[in-house]
Amino acid sequence: MSHRREFGELCYSLIDEHGHVAAKFDCSKMDVAPAIAKALLRAHAALYGHTAIVTQTQNWRLIRKFVLCLQCLNLKNRVPLAASVASDFHIWLKGTGLNGSTMQSTQNTVLSVLRWCSRNAFDVVQQKTSFAVPPFARDEPRAREALSMNTAVTVLDICYSKIEIIEARILKGQALLSDESDHSPGDAETAKTLRDLLLLGNGRIPGQRAVARAKQNLARRVVDCGGLGTLKSLVCVTTSDILPFYLSVIVQTGGNPMAIRRLEVDCITTHPLRSDIEYLNWEKPRAGRVQRVDFPVGKKWAAPNIVRRLLTMNSGLRPYARAADSNSVFLSLGLRTDQPTVPSVQSLHNYLFEFIEENGLPDFDFEDWRLTSARLHHEASGSIEVPKKRLNHRDTRTTSLYTSIDKFPETLHRAITRFQGQLATGDVVLRSRDSKGRSAAGAEKVAGTVFGFDCSNPFEGADGVTPVGVRCENFTRCSTCQGAIVPLDDPKIIARILAAKAALEEAKERALRRGWMPRFIALYADTLEIINKEIIPAITPPVMKQAAALAKLMKIPDLE
Repeated sequence: MSHRREFGELCYSLIDEHGHVAAKFDCSKMDVAPAIAKALLRAHAALYGHTAIVTQTQNWRLIRKFVLCLQCLNLKNRVPLAASVASDFHIWLKGTGLNGSTMQSTQNTVLSVLRWCSRNAFDVVQQKTSFAVPPFARDEPRAREALSMNTAVTVLDICYSKIEIIEARILKGQALLSDESDHSPGDAETAKTLRDLLLLGNGRIPGQRAVARAKQNLARRVVDCGGLGTLKSLVCVTTSDILPFYLSVIVQTGGNPMAIRRLEVDCITTHPLRSDIEYLNWEKPRAGRVQRVDFPVGKKWAAPNIVRRLLTMNSGLRPYARAADSNSVFLSLGLRTDQPTVPSVQSLHNYLFEFIEENGLPDFDFEDWRLTSARLHHEASGSIEVPKKRLNHRDTRTTSLYTSIDKFPETLHRAITRFQGQLATGDVVLRSRDSKGRSAAGAEKVAGTVFGFDCSNPFEGADGVTPVGVRCENFTRCSTCQGAIVPLDDPKIIARILAAKAALEEAKERALRRGWMPRFIALYADTLEIINKEIIPAITPPVMKQAAALAKLMKIPDLE
């Protein structure tokens, strides 16, 4: 949606196509010289006016830090600003105690604004101003850990309980407003006060000022009933009510929190072929396509039904919401406002902090549930295709960034190793040898492994790990096994070894790129080294030529 700018004396607003104010950047209440305020507003509009509203708002907050710096250094009324203003800001920022990444981001934005002002508002920022300031060392990103299944179940159980409490509260409010209900004396007074408030606000709970000016002792009665916020919460979904609904949907879908926040009322669709499945859909602008997750129809606490419960409770707010929010699922009413909106990102994080503290939960953020969803689905299925579908990724390479294999439990590593070990050729051929390895008719069976090595007996526990009588679990490392047989004059066998070499080298490259090199070293490095240093040098050129041609026709599945 495009927005029109409206400039005031010391502020400017973004107006949407319906004439509503989508965002406002206001310097009128800042304790800073008007010339500086105007220059900062012009710079903000010029540099960031083309970006998303959330980005403009974020950059405006960083500019406000610069104003705070001017106030702290007693430079708020100095026009033009001192030529050392950039250096002064750097030193002040260094003393704020913010982390390095935040300080660097703030400094980048403020320096961009000051440079723009030096070119376009040189009455505020002198042209001779130096912008050469040292950078701040960015902090190493903190690795986020996937949450456990037990934590997920606990979080969802708490959310469901809170949702039921919210529903019961609003049902009570509806009952109080019903003439058919038989109220106690206290509830009767609350019901009368609620009706008078709605009458005064033409169907909405009015603000504190309107209540204070009203007759019939309304202000006193409101206080006796618990206050305006308490009465409002009996008939409206409030901002704090949104968290359990929002968090439940994020946990169940693993969706991007920013995209889920803008979920719209038409987000639920039916499966085109199956009546027992329905979809929850949302837009993710960065992905450029609709995201969706399927859920069983009729399951009480499935995400689509949680959405339906919320839509039932906040339907009365939609006529009063601005156009940009009127179709949003997470519409609510703040206790100090009379216009319904979607809670801000900061508000949701504030409520999440309270939620975690109140329930003694391990620390987590909304984004952690996307990682958790990927890991849990990968572990449960053993296939990266399942989390790829769940997270709506086009490519498994993207999904692998969420399901980094070195974070998996050892049991999953063993399962993958066993699976890849069983990718044998399936050909079990009879070879004849005596006890000393010489030919002897019908002596024993020889099996071909995934890497092309023959094994004299994959059931004798020659790897020292697998029990006797059980198929060897270490086929991916048969190059180090005492039972390995490598016929150097067989082009078919050498072709399989060359294919294995290519698969291992591709896996090594992926491991370096995706961060699972420790696992590669533990499982595959020895095999690759033996192939390169001991087997390849021993192969004659004619056999190598034939094997290389055959290897092009062979494909070993990607190693994980």
